[in-house]
Amino acid sequence: MDYHDRPEVSASMLKSMATGWRTFEAEYITKTAPRKETAAMMLGTAIHCALLEPERYEHEYVICPAECSDRRTKAYKEWAADPDNACKVPLSSSDGEIIQRVLDNCQANQAVRAVLELPGKVEHEVYWTDQETDISCRAKVDKLCDQIIIDIKTTDDARKNPFAKTIASWRYDIQASHYLDGTGLTAFIFLAVEKTSPFRCRLYEISSHDSANAQEARLTLLQQYRNRKLTNDWSEDEEFQVTPLFLPSFLLSF
Repeated sequence: MDYHDRPEVSASMLKSMATGWRTFEAEYITKTAPRKETAAMMLGTAIHCALLEPERYEHEYVICPAECSDRRTKAYKEWAADPDNACKVPLSSSDGEIIQRVLDNCQANQAVRAVLELPGKVEHEVYWTDQETDISCRAKVDKLCDQIIIDIKTTDDARKNPFAKTIASWRYDIQASHYLDGTGLTAFIFLAVEKTSPFRCRLYEISSHDSANAQEARLTLLQQYRNRKLTNDWSEDEEFQVTPLFLPSFLLSF
């Protein structure tokens, strides 16, 4: 069974729960709103592969020349028909340039390079039962080293404050808590890499205070999931009542 089709609770499922139970129901129960892989997600996957598995990246990806970029043209069709290209994932020349800039900057950053060169298991799958809730869980770790987890995040802005907002918005803190619970480790390091110039790369670790809050949030979600699964109730609090709205004052002209 493919990892993403497995029934155990993943970090992506937890993040969906945090967004809203109706969202979770549509994505994972009725599957009426399946997640689609966007161009940005595909680029992120390629960057992950290039950073963590360079040999696999060279074997599985190929960069399409700029002159063959239009898939409607004869030039592209001839290029795509080449057996050496047909069996690989095509990348546009612009995406190829982005990936090369990311690789160059990560190699030039001594701290980042040292983290990437740590021996460990890449794309490592972990399965366990949460001790508090008895819920079966899973995780797919970017890189599992002896003492730490390394997780790569592509982002528009890798500076400290903007990336902290990204972590909060996408609930990467819950992901970190989930992975640490599954592996039994205590250190989770984000490698934030920018997809646009100046292609910054930075290493971050969530504060102990925020990690504790994320652990509590994760446990609450798992408890609610256990109860809701038993009753098949995916309703949300505001669903059955008239809720007052307070308009944002900065959007009101007078």
